[in-house]
Amino acid sequence: MNKVTLVGRLIKDPQIKYIGESQIPVVDFMLAVNRSYKDKEGIKKADFIRVEIWNRQAEVFCEHLQKGRLIAIEGSLRVDVIEDLEGKIKYFTKVKASKFEFLDYKKVNKSLALS
Repeated sequence: MNKVTLVGRLIKDPQIKYIGESQIPVVDFMLAVNRSYKDKEGIKKADFIRVEIWNRQAEVFCEHLQKGRLIAIEGSLRVDVIEDLEGKIKYFTKVKASKFEFLDYKKVNKSLALS
């Protein structure tokens, strides 16, 4: 089973891109997810996790969310393997979201969720 659930904040405004001849919408963004513990100095650390959303969900996501908004993401872990210009293999881990939910409603009057 490959299932990931995250709750975190957008670190910047999402930017939609359109891929290929079919112009398929995709948004790729970083989510700051707080760890459940504090370090020696009593400061909570965060992990910055790359997430991507495709198709109509990407458009809805970009229409309603901006930097700092709290969201929940559900999806699966993906690893992209890319060969760089020097022939070295690089691995990039991200979450491909299948579902998201807005958790704060500063700019949205009613709960909006898309699955």
